Amino acid sequence: MKFDWKKTIATVAPAIATALGTPLAGVAVHTAFKALGLEGDDEESALSAAVASGNPNVLVELRKAEQEFEIHLERIGVTLEELEVQKQKIAADSTEGARRLAVSKGTYTQNVLSALYTVGYFAMVIGLMAGKLNIPNGSTGGATLTLIGVMTKAQADILHFWFGSSLGSKQKTDAIAVK
Repeated sequence: MKFDWKKTIATVAPAIATALGTPLAGVAVHTAFKALGLEGDDEESALSAAVASGNPNVLVELRKAEQEFEIHLERIGVTLEELEVQKQKIAADSTEGARRLAVSKGTYTQNVLSALYTVGYFAMVIGLMAGKLNIPNGSTGGATLTLIGVMTKAQADILHFWFGSSLGSKQKTDAIAVK
């Protein structure tokens, strides 16, 4: 399984992690990059490699970068809550854009792919539960279980595309919009 440096950042430097996926992502990554004394043109790759190194000094420096980034946010008058709202809005706009494209171009392709995927997904799940599909002997099943996880996430994305978000998420979005 691939190391997810962003999860480590989220634990050590939550404000920087919150900024990822927002217009302030570049500032957040650059702040961490600078704090770690990294060099090069690809800041994100260098930051990922530094976090993956397991060097405890990296975590200490990330905490310092976190404090510096929080000061920067305070100076420009942005709160972490506003960043989180921006991130959610960007994700919602992306899904809405896909829906608008489907409406304008027709949904034949989305219908067919969604149906094929859903049938295949449930055939796999039922096959595993019924004992018709087995994890190979001598295998830890890691790849199979990873595949099931990925397919389950994709199935959730398909349902989200067609039926939208949960009611609780809608209520939260509506409450934020009122502010």
